[in-house]
Amino acid sequence: MSTGGGQSVRGFNLYSFYAILLPGTAFTIVIFPLLPASINVNPILALVPLLAIGFVVGQVLHTIGVYILSLPDRHEMTTSHREFFEALLTDGNLPFEHTIQTSLCQSFVQTFNRVYGGSIFSDIQSESASEGADGDGDCADRDTGVDSVPENDASSEEDAFFSTALATNSRDAAALAYTVVRSDIHNDGRGRSRLFQSTYAFCRSVMVMLPLLWFLYAMYALLDWFDIPSTVLENIGASPTQALYTPLVKEVITQSPIVAVIATLATAVGLPVFQSATKQYKRYYVEYILADFTTIHVEADETSDDN
Repeated sequence: MSTGGGQSVRGFNLYSFYAILLPGTAFTIVIFPLLPASINVNPILALVPLLAIGFVVGQVLHTIGVYILSLPDRHEMTTSHREFFEALLTDGNLPFEHTIQTSLCQSFVQTFNRVYGGSIFSDIQSESASEGADGDGDCADRDTGVDSVPENDASSEEDAFFSTALATNSRDAAALAYTVVRSDIHNDGRGRSRLFQSTYAFCRSVMVMLPLLWFLYAMYALLDWFDIPSTVLENIGASPTQALYTPLVKEVITQSPIVAVIATLATAVGLPVFQSATKQYKRYYVEYILADFTTIHVEADETSDDN
């Protein structure tokens, strides 16, 4: 495996910031106007609790996003990045079009086979050559059968294991390749795929966050406009003036329907934007996984040759 110089920060890293902390903190700040107007908050003293709560909320948003995008109705939004990667290297059965070229897949496959002594697709090279030097076409446009495992000089049990497993030409084999490739890129600490992964997860979390925020503010507007809490409290014999509070948003926008309209417009504009960004950065992420792995090991080979 490559051992590039730019090691990523362990523990709290780029992914933790973009995919967890940032959307969680944003969610916490945006719901702050629903707190009582009488609350006194010192911005400096509240910073640490805000970040802590934001990180927890971000984990919840991230988990919801992963769950939603794993629902069985297959389309571009619910196809995970792992399934995208696996399909590219197996049957190409994807419910959407993509622009990842066969030439990139070919380079990745050749590099992986060389590094780990296995065979993912034995005929990708010959088919890509038949397409011409420009290598146009998608990875999903090729035959993915494997007739035999080419001989290799694997010198370890690990290499022999990959050689046997990847020759099966299955989704399990591609899943194994994904895990190994991500580990290589992470250990190297370089590559743009990490940035695209973080941005993809951020957009996915915001996509989950927007409908939740709309629901909270729509519920506030509904309850306030029809004075439902006071009615309920009166019916159970409680004193509304003692039990209810005035939220911060009420001091800025006195008419609650306006709050509902603003929340609806923000969601209507933001949701499709972040849905599109989620799909786009998922494609970038998978594409740069292939490119980063290939580049890292090509550079390692060149460095070894120079030495």
